[in-house]
Amino acid sequence: MDHLNVLVENITMVTEFLLLGFSSLGEIQLALFAVFLFLYLAILSGNVTIISVIHLDKSLHTPMYFFLGILSTSETFYTFVILPKMLVNLLSVARIISFTCCALQMFFFLGFAITNCLLLGVMASYVSNKDRLVTVTYTIVTPLLNPMVYSLRNKDVQLAIRKVLGKKGSLKLQN
Repeated sequence: MDHLNVLVENITMVTEFLLLGFSSLGEIQLALFAVFLFLYLAILSGNVTIISVIHLDKSLHTPMYFFLGILSTSETFYTFVILPKMLVNLLSVARIISFTCCALQMFFFLGFAITNCLLLGVMASYVSNKDRLVTVTYTIVTPLLNPMVYSLRNKDVQLAIRKVLGKKGSLKLQN
């Protein structure tokens, strides 16, 4: 019985975690903040562009682009779960996260990561034969690659962006 009392008295609850990832890089934290902020904004703007173009151009309402739009949405949330807290921690002195916030962040991060993997798998098996080779190649070679990179290479997406921009906007994209 005395053994149980010792166990009950020694139980401690974890309420927060101290984040030490970038704390040893004091002099370059501002530069890291700028780099990560730029990447975050590029990811957001690229994914919003993809979603908008797919939504606005009726010729892109095919299964391949439907899945690509969902992948862009999922990746937007995927990055939204991690990067804002990381950016705040790069600028703050007290780098802590509560246990509850950490658990929620991990839950959503893993949820969106699994969603991205499943979507890539479905895209590889569901799309037409014409798009299958491209999808399988990107699924194997560059898993979870930002959809913006391979969407802008597609001639249908390039044409749709040109239509959305109209004749005023000149858009020259590389193949």
